[in-house]
Amino acid sequence: RLRHLNEIRPIPQTDAPKSATFSTESARPRDTLLRVIIPSARIGLIIGFVFAFILTFGDFVSPFYLGGSNPPTLSILIVDTTKSGQQWPRAAVVAVMMIVTLFIAASVAVAAAYRRKG
Repeated sequence: RLRHLNEIRPIPQTDAPKSATFSTESARPRDTLLRVIIPSARIGLIIGFVFAFILTFGDFVSPFYLGGSNPPTLSILIVDTTKSGQQWPRAAVVAVMMIVTLFIAASVAVAAAYRRKG
C-alpha cells in the first residue's frame, strides 16, 4: 500500500554540532579532513597502528631473510640465545620484556583511542 507524500514526516531540526555541518559550509577540504574526518576515524586509526606495531614487533622471518641477523631483532635474539645452549634464562627475560613492552604500548594506545574529550 502506497503512502501519500504528505504523510511522511520531516526530520526534526536539531542543534547539530559544528563538526557535523563543517563540510557543508565554505570550508577548505584540508580543514574538513583535519577537523571532521580524522577525529571521526581516530579510534580505527589508533587500533590499526596498534595491530601493525604488535605484528612488526615480533616479526622474525622478514628481518632475518631481508637484512640478515646483524644487528639482531628481539625475535632473532631469542632464537639465537636458545640455539646457543644453556641461555634459556636470558631468552626468557627478553621474551618477558617483549610481552611487557607490547602490553604497555597497547594499553596506552587503547586508552588514547577511547579517551573522552571534555
